Amino acid sequence: MPESTEFRTPLPEGLITVLFTDIVDSSRLKNSMEGDTAARRDAKFRSQIKEPHDKIILDCIKESRGHKVKSTGDGYLFTFTDAEEAVLCALKIQNVFRVNAVNTPLGPLQIRIGLHTGIASPTDDDYVASAVDKAAQIQSQATPGEVFVSHETCALVERLKGVEIEEAGVFDLKGLDSQKLYRVSRSGDAQSANLSTSRSPVVSEIQNPYEFALTANTKTFKGRELEIQELLESIATGTHTAVFGLQRMGKTSLIEEGLRKELESRSELNNSVFVVKIDMQRLGGAQVMYRDFVYAIIEGLVEKISSLGLGRNVQNLRRTHDIFNPGQYQRGDRTEFFSVFAKLLSGLSDATHRRTVLFIDEFSEVRKVIERNKSALHNNPSRTSKLLPHDMYIDVPFIHHLSSLLKDPQLKKQITFIVTVRPFISEYDEREGLQLLKLMKPITLYHLDEKAAKRLITEPLSGQVTYDRGTVDYLYWLTAGHPYLLQFMLKLIIDKIIREGRSRVTSQDIKAVEERMVTEGPAFDAPFAVLISDYSVDEVTHPKESLLGKGLLALIAYLGRDQEEAWVLSHEIFDTLERYKIPIGKTSSLLSQLTRTKIVEEASVEGTLKYRLSIPLLRQRFLRQNLYLKYFR
Repeated sequence: MPESTEFRTPLPEGLITVLFTDIVDSSRLKNSMEGDTAARRDAKFRSQIKEPHDKIILDCIKESRGHKVKSTGDGYLFTFTDAEEAVLCALKIQNVFRVNAVNTPLGPLQIRIGLHTGIASPTDDDYVASAVDKAAQIQSQATPGEVFVSHETCALVERLKGVEIEEAGVFDLKGLDSQKLYRVSRSGDAQSANLSTSRSPVVSEIQNPYEFALTANTKTFKGRELEIQELLESIATGTHTAVFGLQRMGKTSLIEEGLRKELESRSELNNSVFVVKIDMQRLGGAQVMYRDFVYAIIEGLVEKISSLGLGRNVQNLRRTHDIFNPGQYQRGDRTEFFSVFAKLLSGLSDATHRRTVLFIDEFSEVRKVIERNKSALHNNPSRTSKLLPHDMYIDVPFIHHLSSLLKDPQLKKQITFIVTVRPFISEYDEREGLQLLKLMKPITLYHLDEKAAKRLITEPLSGQVTYDRGTVDYLYWLTAGHPYLLQFMLKLIIDKIIREGRSRVTSQDIKAVEERMVTEGPAFDAPFAVLISDYSVDEVTHPKESLLGKGLLALIAYLGRDQEEAWVLSHEIFDTLERYKIPIGKTSSLLSQLTRTKIVEEASVEGTLKYRLSIPLLRQRFLRQNLYLKYFR
């Protein structure tokens, strides 16, 4: 209803309860609507989603004697003089959306609601008050289908009949201290994080979206907003960037899904760049030659240029065969080869009139090639002098040339390099003098934060699968938000309930998968190995060092088995390893490597450091498998 035609009653002042609503994933919803242009998609969104959404909410507010302050774009701000009426109204709104779902291309429409009670006075038909700001922050923390309230509101409604209140956790609210928030629901609601609809989903129609072996897809990519913004800044400013992260932490997904979606939503930027991917793992592992790497880059560029209808611009530049013409090079001399490559790369980029983003995935694989080349030279020191440059294995001089490209002012205007690497490569770069990473801005991926992790659990099957109260919180705690581990467990859990003809996830379902993963031996060795690998060069290259790292993790789990929250004081670790002749310096170095990569958590109590494994499920695995006895006899 247009603002000008609404009857407006005076806004309340003094002690009021503020209620914010917001549509979940509104930007993605708008982009998913039918229509050739943004204007047509927006029009579809307004008529098919926003208008039914507005009617449901405004009808509920009117019945509950709430006061509309304003629209916030994809949501609303309301105020109430009665906290109980405000909470009941919020629950009613969520219930109407469950029972009379507004269908969208992404599934039933969902909203978030947050409430806070505080002192505020209106000014010019609006409020400028900290109570309103806090309510907005609380709404932003709620997951789809939920009602979150502050401690102040909770205290006023705790005796409401037919309403259940539970702690949702402690959250960092922007501009405020950490706050404990509460989840409010109707008694008997089975689901805490994603309230179920009154209509039972058809189990046979549920398709499991969780694929832990692949990169995240549109449904399963969650969070990473800050990292995506940093990538966009890198592209806009021509800043070469290295994305660090342990195995399966989502480095490739950040580029292929997160960055892609963000570029698509920014048409001006999207039309000024194109991304070309080079996957080092697919080029031949430890046998990648100069020709393999260079050919992959050039062919990737040409293919992308051709797909944009710019083929004529590069017909005279497509000289991939010329660059490998043996007649123009001397054996053992790389200089001319590097010069031809740089000119060809510049020419291809210049022909597009766009910035080229060269995305080199799994760049850490260069270590294998460099080590193979070192081994070959050790056995045959004159080997390189007998080879044409394009037949050489990737080596340190090649990486030095790549570094020179990164420093070239002209190429920097045309090309941005983005590489994904594992943490150990930083140490390897320094040890071998590669001098590459110092020219790149680092972005490091760790576990998903609580909000993103819970979205990964609840949103991909929203409206089809429900969760019993407490199960979402428990699953987040068990995995500590590790994206691979979450997807791995969810794959098994969702497969289980589909197989059993159910659409509700119970605590027993999670416990059953948890028990399998911590008690079964070799079957789950590989998934758990993903969580504790690649934190240092020595761990990657020397089996004994790898065993020592695993032994340290087993020791921390064992010493913390009876301690509060599994914390272990540092002196207990050092004293135990000293008895096994492990030098203090070695233990310190290992702990530093494990804490820097967040495999182990570090905290301080009264000036003394303490440690524990970051992932509770991993901790249980070490204990239940008696791995302490494997490493310490």
